[in-house]
Amino acid sequence: MAYPDLCTRDQVRSFLQKPSGDTAQDAIIDSLISRASLAIMRYTEREFISSTPGTSGSPVARVFELELQRQGFLDLAPFDAQANTITLVQLDSDLDTPRTLTSAEWRPWPIPAADGVTSALRIIPVSLGGYHRFNVRQVKVTAQWGFPTVPVDVVHAAVTTTALWLRREVSAFSTTFRLDEERVERPESLPSHVRAALNPYRRAGQG
Repeated sequence: MAYPDLCTRDQVRSFLQKPSGDTAQDAIIDSLISRASLAIMRYTEREFISSTPGTSGSPVARVFELELQRQGFLDLAPFDAQANTITLVQLDSDLDTPRTLTSAEWRPWPIPAADGVTSALRIIPVSLGGYHRFNVRQVKVTAQWGFPTVPVDVVHAAVTTTALWLRREVSAFSTTFRLDEERVERPESLPSHVRAALNPYRRAGQG
């Protein structure tokens, strides 16, 4: 699947039980899949499919800000590094003299890696030194990004969201629809049952 699609047109067509010859809505299905996928990734603050080429080729570098008051906890939000693919952690990547941290100075979090991804790094605080004028340090992390495979329940969330948006034939961001009660709810982008299914994937600390 290409970025940002979390499911395929065929999966949506199968869910809707469309006859093979009924292709009139294929273009709008493709459009809604991309919109639903982005809404899901923003809601969960996860990169289930990476926009970088590092998921299928060489690792890619990304730069993050480490807040010093967090005692060496570097959140990779809204991205996730594939477990065991981090090849470089470089402190002060914005300065003329960046320092590459040794593998003994950092470790991935969580352990074990949930769904095969690393969501944050723990860096030994003593490695960070003392005062810094912005109270943050830039850290470059080189890795392969995104989930190794999109979890099946996330795929299903993308399929059902696309199908419900299509069946309502209204703006994708107008109202939600409860399957269990067959009623329209207050305006929101994702149906309530989809949000409930996605809650286990929401990044820690989100409201």
